[in-house]
Amino acid sequence: MKFFNINFIRNKLALLILITVLPCLAIFFYSGIEQRRHLIEIAQSNVVLLTHSIAQAQRTVTQSTQQVLITLSQAPTIQAMDPNACTALLSSVLKKNSDFNNFVLVDLKGEVIASGKPFTGANLADRKHFKEAIENDEFAAGEYIVTRVGNANPSFGFAYPVPDKNGRPKGVLTATLKLESFSKFYDVSRLPEKSFISITDYKGIRIFYYPTQVNTNPIGQMIQAKSWDIATHGGEEGLFFGTGSDGQERMFAYVKIHLLSGDAPYLYVWAGIPKSHIVAPANAALSRNLLLLFLVTLISLYISWVIGNKTLISPIQRLVILTQKFAKGDLEASKDASVNDGELGMLANAFFEMAQSLTTSRKALEKSEQRFKLAQQSAGIGVWDWDMSTGRLAWSPELFRLFGLDPDKNEPTFSLWDQVLHPDDKVDAYRRMERAIEEDRILDNEYRILFPDKQVRWIKALGKTTSDQTKKPVRMAGICIDITERKLAEESLKETERIKTGLLEKLNAAQHVAGVGSWEWDLQTDHVWWSDETYHIFGVKPENFVPSFEANGKFIHPDDFENYVNSFDHAFQTGESLDLDIRLNAADGQMKHCNAKGEVVCDDSGKQVRFIGTIMDISNKVQSENEKNRLQAQLSNAMEMAHLGHWEYDIVNDLFTFNDHFYKIYRTTVGQVGGYTMPSAEYARLFVHPDDMALVGEEIRQAIEAKDPDFSRSVEHRMLYADGAVGFISVRFFILKDDQGRTVKTYGVNQDITERKKIEVEKEMLQTQLNQAQKMESVGHLAGGVAHDFNNMLSIILGYGNIILEKTKGDDPLHEYAQEIIDAGSRSASITRQLLAFARKQTIEPKVLDLNESLEGMLKMLRRLIGEDLELIWHPSPIWQIYMDPSQLDQILANLCVNARDAIKGVGSITIETGKTTIDESYCSGHPGFIPGEFVLLTVSDNGIGMDPATIAMIFEPFFTTKETGKGTGLGLATVYGIVKQNNGFINVYSELDHGTTFRVYLPRHAEPITSAEKKKDAVILHGRGETILVVEDEASILRLTSRILTNLGYTVFTANSPGEAIQFAKETDKTINLLITDVIMPEMNGRDLANVLLAMDPNIKCLFMSGYTSTVIAGKGVLEEGMRFMQKPFSAADLSRKVGEILKSDKGTVP
Repeated sequence: MKFFNINFIRNKLALLILITVLPCLAIFFYSGIEQRRHLIEIAQSNVVLLTHSIAQAQRTVTQSTQQVLITLSQAPTIQAMDPNACTALLSSVLKKNSDFNNFVLVDLKGEVIASGKPFTGANLADRKHFKEAIENDEFAAGEYIVTRVGNANPSFGFAYPVPDKNGRPKGVLTATLKLESFSKFYDVSRLPEKSFISITDYKGIRIFYYPTQVNTNPIGQMIQAKSWDIATHGGEEGLFFGTGSDGQERMFAYVKIHLLSGDAPYLYVWAGIPKSHIVAPANAALSRNLLLLFLVTLISLYISWVIGNKTLISPIQRLVILTQKFAKGDLEASKDASVNDGELGMLANAFFEMAQSLTTSRKALEKSEQRFKLAQQSAGIGVWDWDMSTGRLAWSPELFRLFGLDPDKNEPTFSLWDQVLHPDDKVDAYRRMERAIEEDRILDNEYRILFPDKQVRWIKALGKTTSDQTKKPVRMAGICIDITERKLAEESLKETERIKTGLLEKLNAAQHVAGVGSWEWDLQTDHVWWSDETYHIFGVKPENFVPSFEANGKFIHPDDFENYVNSFDHAFQTGESLDLDIRLNAADGQMKHCNAKGEVVCDDSGKQVRFIGTIMDISNKVQSENEKNRLQAQLSNAMEMAHLGHWEYDIVNDLFTFNDHFYKIYRTTVGQVGGYTMPSAEYARLFVHPDDMALVGEEIRQAIEAKDPDFSRSVEHRMLYADGAVGFISVRFFILKDDQGRTVKTYGVNQDITERKKIEVEKEMLQTQLNQAQKMESVGHLAGGVAHDFNNMLSIILGYGNIILEKTKGDDPLHEYAQEIIDAGSRSASITRQLLAFARKQTIEPKVLDLNESLEGMLKMLRRLIGEDLELIWHPSPIWQIYMDPSQLDQILANLCVNARDAIKGVGSITIETGKTTIDESYCSGHPGFIPGEFVLLTVSDNGIGMDPATIAMIFEPFFTTKETGKGTGLGLATVYGIVKQNNGFINVYSELDHGTTFRVYLPRHAEPITSAEKKKDAVILHGRGETILVVEDEASILRLTSRILTNLGYTVFTANSPGEAIQFAKETDKTINLLITDVIMPEMNGRDLANVLLAMDPNIKCLFMSGYTSTVIAGKGVLEEGMRFMQKPFSAADLSRKVGEILKSDKGTVP
């Protein structure tokens, strides 16, 4: 065991060598470990900064995407949800945003409405971003997807709801981001070998990985569960070491990205650096040093064994001293010359080589640190570290520089930081730091600092708190960046915006006052800008409308659209200014007249880049011009309608001057006359009636000699039309005097009053006709009064005649006398009725008539009416029955026969014929005025002077007559026409001059003719059964007759000769009055008022009114109204018996 015996010198030397090597070995290991730790810290800082920069770039992309979707959602095209228009818009947007796969518009059920790419139909209802946008009514981020609309491409989706007018979602806009676009956010060329950058969605699915590793790290697959578990349960960012999917051990860093604070993260940003790359320099240096040490040790042992007994203590001690210097870090210690030879010299050289190697490694590390410091300085980044457990605060030199401090003269403390903080920002800066520590979140602080020279700088501080296992904060580290330039730029921008806003407000105010809006069209981007007044003119709001050339065209009036397009094309092609008048159908419903002006602006190369201009609402101007033109037209029309013409007469030069309206009065033109001026003699020859020339000359003479400068006159005279006709003119004229008081000019207006003169003549004729009609009215009143008295007397004659007739037998001479009395009375009553018919005073009571029988009874009256010089020819034919009032038939015949009589000069004949005819539709189509149906025809013809077509067209007009003044009212044929129309018939006239006239009256057939039974019924006398009747009549003879007739018929009769007596009887009697028969016209009150009084006492009383007056007299008494029973005097006993019997048997009472 000599080999291990310590007493052997070689062993001692070997042991000494080994003991000497141990400090070097410790130094090597300590330097390696420190170097590894320092490199790891640098790598941690770098990887955290890397993930933060990537996260910030991704936030910018998300914000840009959100802004694009918000802008699109407010577009009128998207709001309208029109598939075609939306597809065009989304396609345009997609072409300008190459980082996106597609933009899609879907409804609330997820059905695709429009897409930037062609599609055949798809539903996105299951997409995360779609569902969250609907549920939360806000911008939403999605997950890794493979697109369904268009080509199937891996993408990441975003969505934003499209609001309706009430703010509720009516659709959703989605945007899908190309995954390869993530590589544009950062420089991936500087990553160390085997390093990676990755982005995952909220479920850990890879949406980006660089460098591409299809086999180990494919896109669209879940990352390692262990790494995902660390991230999901960790803080907002984290660092850890682990093994990747490819088996490579790395340092991993992650950062979570949120849409809003408090939301779950929608993306994770990952970075990984191989651990071997981080510690490789330290491992290499340590390996070299250990290898060198090992070699030196072997050599030393070898030498010790070779030298053997040679004295080694002194060299070894010197070597020990040298190694101790090395241990202290003095790797630059000088070499001892005494140990240059032999093994100890070799060992000394080996130590120096080792020191040089360590020095080289340390310098390399220092150079790396210097590069990192330079990077910090160039980026303006200062690093700080706060050990909370010890209170130690570390600042990088760059941080001292940012704070305006000298790192050699100041120690980093919170007191020093407090000194440089701006006083106004201290509270907020401390509060933000405390909140970041308490809530374990990223410190993001901006504050001002004061340099010693009072210069103010802006600092942005970012930091992260580290906690121990008990979650107690133990450390906070971070960086500071000088953002003064950015803040100054922001303030400058704000000030610029403020100035710009002020100028725009003033410009907008000025434009609003002037009604002028401005616009600018960027021909490179196709963007159109409008001023506020332009929006106002178009009636839209900026938030609701995006102007463009196409969108603007929708407001153009259809008739102006082609001119609108052509005017802009002309400006583009020629470079000329735009000056365009157009009409706008504004969004607020107004139609506006506008003038647009513009200029095409070119760049230095002559390329058209902008189109700028103005638009002005000229509606008021156009309206004023239109109103002016309208007033001028109205004045011109008024002058033309009023037949006014202006003229001037130059007395000195004897020259008349006229206008066009003047010539229109005289039915000529300036071209026909030869000019607007002519001498007075020519004027008088052409336009003044020869008989009135003296009058006109006298008026001119008086005007010339007038002393009063305000002299004016009006004169009327006859004029000559250019066609030779004669008319009447009214002249109103004035004079004009010179400085010497001489009349030098007259001027005025002429008015054609020919029509007025005609109207005045016609008015005189109408007044004459009216006077004649009033005379006829007086005759009618007289006839009515006579008829009343005559009817009363006839009532007595007929009544007592009937009584005698009933009391005598047929062989009794008195019976024959009574019948003669009744016949004479009936004829007298017929004459009265015909008289009233002629005076138009008969009550209208339609009846079923046989026209032949009715005409037979009128022939005697008609012969007397036409006179003995004329022959009345009667040709009846078999006919149907008609339904009309007999008095109306009398009026028709009387008027037609009178007109025929007046049309015959001397001896002649009038022919009356009857017949029947059927008229069909085809006949009516060729004969205007005819009506289809079955008609009874009444024809009245004469062989008089006849009428021309112009007269025939006017004969049925009221007051039209061809008779001399005082011989006709012009109402006869108008009355005939009215009666025929009232009875649903029509009348036809045929006449020729000197060949007579024929009137054909067509009266409708009555479908139910009079039967023999009905005729017999008229002769039946109905008897009573003792019913009580009260008769009221102021004529005693009529009262006695009526009472006697009713008593003979079996009724109980009470009489009263006045209404008062009747009322008194009704109050006092205990009998029930079944029927009241009363005269209408009585002294105290009329019969209707009496009936109302008695009906108030007993509503069951029935009433019968009687009168000898005409209908015009009793019409206002209420007895001719519907529901009333009325009998015209005179009446027979049979008529009275039937009327009373009908009333008493009816269930219907009198209408009060």
